[in-house]
Amino acid sequence: MMNKILLPLISLLTFSFLVSGQPDKENNKRVKRTILFVCEHGAGRSAIAASYFNKKAENQKLEYSAIFRGLEAQEALGASTKVGLIKDSVDVTNLTPSNLSKNDAEDAYMVITLDCTLPANFKNANLQWTGIPMDGNYEISKNRIALKVDSLITVISKDIKRH
Repeated sequence: MMNKILLPLISLLTFSFLVSGQPDKENNKRVKRTILFVCEHGAGRSAIAASYFNKKAENQKLEYSAIFRGLEAQEALGASTKVGLIKDSVDVTNLTPSNLSKNDAEDAYMVITLDCTLPANFKNANLQWTGIPMDGNYEISKNRIALKVDSLITVISKDIKRH
């Protein structure tokens, strides 16, 4: 199972784009890079992934932040996702699913799909995470997503330290 998680992440190391935030030339300060998580409805998997990623990135003081989108966004977070995120101390006040736009995908530093495929006219995803159930059992979904996010954070952190 670990190979399914690590192999795609290891391949990311061959790219030079996993480095610390790029300087903003005008203001000479660091700019956070955006990780875009996309799922079918933007109401479960991608919201969990973005929330968990942001919490981990903030704790490790990484210059990355995550957003989430849906291919056909629902109006609100799924009930079990909302309850689970609240239980995990995530402020869900401003977590509202929205449809993926071309600008979202083009502006993102990295695009990760969760059990969906981007439309053909969109930039390809850097990673595709599959096999994450979203059947109302928040804990199972969160635990699978957390393993993948933890691996991603590990790769990002190691790469930052090398540069």
